[in-house]
Amino acid sequence: MNAAISQEFAIYNEFDGNGSGIITLPNENEMVDFDEMDDEPENGSLTAATLVRTLPSDVTLIVQNSAYTLSVLESYRKILADELRVILQKEGHRSHNFRRYGEAVRNISSAIKLKTEFIRDLFRRLRDAEPENIAKASYATIVHYQRSLADYQRILAQRQQRIHQELRTLKEILGKINQTFLLLRERAKEISELLFSVSVEEITSYPPEELGEFRVILESSLDKEAHAPQEAQKIWRQALIKVLEGIGIQALSVKENRKYQQVLSDIETYLGHEKSAFVLEILQRFANISPREIARKYDATLIKHHLFLLSHFTLLLEGHDENLHIIEQYNETSKRISDALNLKLNPYKEQLGMKICDDLSGVYPDELAAYQTYERIREYHKILEASISATEEYDSDADVMTRRKTLVKVLEAEGIQILMWEDPEKHRKYQDVLAQIEQHLMPFKDEFLKERLERFNGLTAQSIAQKYRVSTVKHNVLLLARLSLLLNMQENTDLMFEYYTISKNIFEALNLKLEEGRILQDEVDAHRAASKNTLLESDLFRTLSTNAIERIIDRFELVTYPKNTVIIQKGQKGDSFYVIKKGSVRVGLPMKNGKEIQLAVLAHSDCFGEMSLLTGNPAAAAITSIEDVELMRLSEAYFNDILLEYPVLNRYFHRILSERLRSTSEKSGETEPDKGLAGKLSTISLEELIQTLYTANKTGALTIDNHGDKGKIFIKNGLVIHAMTKNLKGEQAFFRLMTWQDASFRFVPGDVDVERTVTMNVHGLLLEAMKRIDDMRQIKHL
Repeated sequence: MNAAISQEFAIYNEFDGNGSGIITLPNENEMVDFDEMDDEPENGSLTAATLVRTLPSDVTLIVQNSAYTLSVLESYRKILADELRVILQKEGHRSHNFRRYGEAVRNISSAIKLKTEFIRDLFRRLRDAEPENIAKASYATIVHYQRSLADYQRILAQRQQRIHQELRTLKEILGKINQTFLLLRERAKEISELLFSVSVEEITSYPPEELGEFRVILESSLDKEAHAPQEAQKIWRQALIKVLEGIGIQALSVKENRKYQQVLSDIETYLGHEKSAFVLEILQRFANISPREIARKYDATLIKHHLFLLSHFTLLLEGHDENLHIIEQYNETSKRISDALNLKLNPYKEQLGMKICDDLSGVYPDELAAYQTYERIREYHKILEASISATEEYDSDADVMTRRKTLVKVLEAEGIQILMWEDPEKHRKYQDVLAQIEQHLMPFKDEFLKERLERFNGLTAQSIAQKYRVSTVKHNVLLLARLSLLLNMQENTDLMFEYYTISKNIFEALNLKLEEGRILQDEVDAHRAASKNTLLESDLFRTLSTNAIERIIDRFELVTYPKNTVIIQKGQKGDSFYVIKKGSVRVGLPMKNGKEIQLAVLAHSDCFGEMSLLTGNPAAAAITSIEDVELMRLSEAYFNDILLEYPVLNRYFHRILSERLRSTSEKSGETEPDKGLAGKLSTISLEELIQTLYTANKTGALTIDNHGDKGKIFIKNGLVIHAMTKNLKGEQAFFRLMTWQDASFRFVPGDVDVERTVTMNVHGLLLEAMKRIDDMRQIKHL
């Protein structure tokens, strides 16, 4: 291939002036872009397969063949490239066809490159050659030159046509660009007019996308290449700074601090030498405006933005003598803006403080102490103190005085509650409360004393003792004594006389209250002693120590019932446990005919109500007072707490269940001593019966007859080991038997020899049974 090319290029030496024979290619920028050529071959039916079969396999032969012009070769390459893509998708790059077609494409590409280089060099050499020198070549060579250059001419003509087309398109685009600049200027003018009378805080409410569009348009109009008039640029720059402020405030509101700093830098860039005027405009905006007014006019983000703006740009102005007046104004204005921000970030101090004043208006300290918890009063205390501290400098004297008076009222209520406690450490805390009252009282101590004296004026010691609690009376004694040290009452003898008279009455009322308290305490002690004796005489609680009874006695509540009062009705869900302190009650089983079978009589220190609490079932019998009774009642929550604290009571309750079951069966006349225990499930539930047998560690067979439908439960050492009904056995049979409520039962003690089909323990078995019963009830209600 190299020899053939050298032979072809050697023709040029015949008319080369220096005969060097060196081939120099033209400038690479003048190369024809053959990738854009899409000429089709003369034979439109030519296929890629035909090309692969007919094309020479050697690049030299392709180059030497004058029929293969540049346009034809480029068309061939396009045909083969399209086919290669199809083969690659279908067969992959390892297929035989892909390799054959790829080799053909490479040969054509190499031939195009060599022909291009040859034609370019030929063009350069023939450009300055004379016809006489060209004629020295052979006729066939000259014909070859002609065809090659004609091919090159066609290529250049196509390229020139494309360039002319691109030039026309380019002119159209330039026209569009010029028109776009006009539209941008017009749009910038519209935006500037729109934003001229709009404040920065109003701009902040614009959608972020719209502000971003405004920014792009205004920045494009201010570009140096835009060549806009200076006056227009000044207006657009002012509008752009407003837009940038709006974007910055939006970024600050969502805590995009990095974006906000970038916005500040952009504002700095567009301000240029107008930074001092910009800072002065902001300072003038906040001149002669109090922090309170700033906080009411702007939201927290806007206040923070103005504070950051002033701080950023004032820092840039430091170091220049001509800006000293700006620095001085900044120091004063920034403090007021900072105070406004503090007010804004803590709105509860003002709003809640005034709300508490409104809520407590007309409420006396003793009333507040009686109806509010200590924690709520402490909350009032903290809020009012914060409200006074945060707003005292800016609020009117009347507002501050209102909050101080309400705070004194709250402190009094706090002190009254502290005096209710019997902890000496808390009483020392009361002295701290008195000191705080004294501190806040100073601005209106005379007014406070007169109001307090008027409240007790005309009241005797007895009426004061009847009207107020002991802690309230004690507080007023201590508070008035402290006030007497603050006031110079020697100058007002009438006030002094009134003070001593009322103080004497309040002090006497305190003595009466303390004496009343001692009497009441003696009654309480007597009641505790009687209740303690009642529990100690009870079979249940005598198992506990005296200290344990002392700890649980305050959980009982003393209740009384007159004669013939039904205390617990049959079928009622139990919610309390009772111990009889005085009198007696009857345990009865109501019958359908209106009569009642008396099952038991309970008297002093006996207890009842525990069955329903232990099992969760309704009461199986009615409890009625035989005479006037005093009962010690224990709520269900306290009852459960005591069982957890003292496990010995748990075991005792199960023994009571067993004994009461036997007693109930004997009273109902359904027991045959030789045949074990019998009864009805309407008297005692199956759950209670199983728990009783478990606690008593019994062994035997329990037969249940539900109107002819019978089942059995086999128990060994208190554990259920087997259960059976007509169609079921094991745990499923047990769960079925637990649903029978109006059935009779008989337990026959003795050894049992049956296969064990129940593996769950008694507690788990009963819990699962009750869960299934509850599920069935819910399904029935659907």
